[in-house]
Parts: sequence; C-alpha cells; structure tokens
Amino acid sequence: IQILNTFAVNYAVAIENSLLMQESLERKRYLFELQLAQSIQRKIIPQNIPQIGNYSVAGISIPANELGGDYYDIVYLSNNQPTLLIADVSGKGVSAALYMSQLKGVIMSISSNSKSPKELLINLNSILHKNTEKQIFVTLAAISIENDNGLIKYVRAGHSPILYKNNTSVIEKAPKGIALGITNSVLFDKNLEEIEIQLEPNDIIFAFTDGLDELRNNKNEEFGIENIKQIILTQEPKEAQDLINETLKRIKSYMNGASQYDDLTLLTLIYKGKE
Repeated sequence: IQILNTFAVNYAVAIENSLLMQESLERKRYLFELQLAQSIQRKIIPQNIPQIGNYSVAGISIPANELGGDYYDIVYLSNNQPTLLIADVSGKGVSAALYMSQLKGVIMSISSNSKSPKELLINLNSILHKNTEKQIFVTLAAISIENDNGLIKYVRAGHSPILYKNNTSVIEKAPKGIALGITNSVLFDKNLEEIEIQLEPNDIIFAFTDGLDELRNNKNEEFGIENIKQIILTQEPKEAQDLINETLKRIKSYMNGASQYDDLTLLTLIYKGKE
C-alpha cells in the first residue's frame, strides 16, 4: 500500500506538471498570435500621415485592449483629393478589430473610384449593409481637402462631431448622417449631408472617437466635450502633432491612474495658409 501510495503521488505530480506545461505552451502560442495580430493592426493604421501642402495633419489610435476597433487613415479619391478618415467599429477587442480590417479593405478598394467623401460613404454603406452582421455598425467621418486655400468638405455617418477652431471660438460641426451598415441605401443616402468649411490660416479641425469624450477618471466622471473644447481653445499649436501631444497629456492627468475603458483615436488638421 505504501509503495502504491508513493507511486500514485509521484504519478499525480507528473500529470500535474504535464498539464501545467501544456497550459504554458498554449499561453505562449496565444501570446504569439496576439502579438502577430497587433503587428498586423499597426500596419493597417498608419503610424505617420503623409503631409499635405499648406496643411499639418496628425493622428493616433490607442486601443483599450490588445486589439482595437478604431481606425484612421488618409485615402485619395478619383480626382486625387486627399481625404482623412476616422472610424469606430461597434464593440471592442478581437471582433471589432476583425471588422476594422474588413473596413480598411473595402475603403481601399472603392476610394479611388469615388468622386467625393459623400459618394465614398454611400458606396461604403452599400457594401457593409449587405456583408456585416446586423448587430455590427460603423461610425465614420471623412474630411477631404479640396484645394490649397483652406477649403474642405466634411461628411459623417453617425460619428462624433468634429470641432472647428477659428480665431475666436470652437464650434461643433455635426451634419446629418446614419452609421454605416445599419440601413439600406435609400434611407442612408437620403440622410447623408455633406458640408463645406472654409479654413483661414491657423484654423484647426479636431476629430475623435467617443473613447475621448466618454473617457472616465477614477471617480467615474466623464471627460466630456467641454473639456475637449477647452484644450483646443487654449492651444495655439504650430503643428497638428503638438495638439495631439497636449491632449494626451491632459487626459492622462484627468484619468489619474484609471483604466482606459474604450478605444481612443484622435485626428487633427491645421490649415497653415499659403506658403
């Protein structure tokens, strides 16, 4: 009996060690695949936006988890107009990241055949409505740079309003628009509004996902739109990246150690005037 007990204990230890080893190998494999997915996502989202004559542009995306569903990019339409995009896929984590990858692919395939940001969103909704699950939707804003004189066009599909700073104030710009993938083409097209904004030198366009205004501190208080306006109003950045750096600094101070709840993306455009 003693021999059998000793053998049983040793055998149990060997089995437990084997299971722990298998679990460790599975964890390493998962971490490797996660790191690979993060690397792919970093390539999908541009780390640096190509600069455009007479404008300064910058963006950043910070996922709440290892993978995120936020997206920003610059594409060129059929008339070679540079167009800035910022989007937020519903949900977060792996599923949102997969749909974000799909979104990127669709945008790259249709952008060069679209004549305006409005047409781009119309074509995009037509595809996504037929090819995504009903519970999935995407909010997106598009800003096209029409010329070197500060004229831009802006259209949004259910996305957070952009903030426009001129010499005296910060204004919310929120034209009509329904999120992508929710409705059929007839209803979506009817409710999509495109507006023009004439920028003057040093005017700022600030776009963001709801991970910014809905960000919470350790007292569970939302950051809110007014805090964002205050940051923009008190800054006179020479470059778009300067405003993003200041915003990140302010929100880090506001969070005061609290965890980031949602994906966070910022996109900034400054018209510098004719050089």
